[in-house]
Amino acid sequence: MSERKIECWDEPDREDLRFSDRDEAIEAILDAMDDPLPEKITICGYARMKVSLSGILEDILERLDEEYSDPDGNPTDPTDAMKKAEADFIAVMEREYEPWMCEEVCREEVNVSEWIEATRDRGSPATVRPSESGSRGT
Repeated sequence: MSERKIECWDEPDREDLRFSDRDEAIEAILDAMDDPLPEKITICGYARMKVSLSGILEDILERLDEEYSDPDGNPTDPTDAMKKAEADFIAVMEREYEPWMCEEVCREEVNVSEWIEATRDRGSPATVRPSESGSRGT
């Protein structure tokens, strides 16, 4: 399991993540399958991407130099105060900015029959029920 907070659960490689609950994701994936159900399925947990702001000071200085510096002069070197401001800015942005994009942080193989038994024991509203013929019903 991931150390990061899992926001969504779904099948591998989906672009539109649909479920915030692991069991809800498993149930929907199984409901969409044709009979007979497989022995195992793979589900993935997705967390918000981490923001990377490394090199932001250099990017800002380059932009400023292009607009305001002597075109024949040397690039501006960051001062200690600029470096501290960059570190403070990055800390605030990493703390305050919440990305929308998610990335896969864990992948699980789920034993279908064990999952069905476990959710049935918890009183889950799972609609997937195995039978000897492999058919499903509510």
